[in-house]
Amino acid sequence: MAVVNGLNVLGTSSAAGITLANSGLMTGNDNTGVKAGEDGAVADEVILYTTGNPVSYFYFTGAPPEFPAGWYKTDDFSNANNVSIAAGTAFVVKRKGGPSFNWALPSPTSF
Repeated sequence: MAVVNGLNVLGTSSAAGITLANSGLMTGNDNTGVKAGEDGAVADEVILYTTGNPVSYFYFTGAPPEFPAGWYKTDDFSNANNVSIAAGTAFVVKRKGGPSFNWALPSPTSF
């Protein structure tokens, strides 16, 4: 699925959900995945609508040992690596610059 600058609606069409950490959205390369940053104002955001309200997450570049690199909730900086994207749901990637990239839904290891 193509991810371009601006808002992108993506979905999980598999029978198993994924987490932010194993979503494959972060590749470590802004040309092939989301752009990381020091806060949600700079980094690309993933927005989930799990409770009816949008919740935004971004990939933090890291400041070990207190805050290692990984997914964090934008508003309170809580660790979000294990936040689930439920099977069959949609989510939004807010791309804030850089080239377009193609995201492929990871294959589940089990159902």
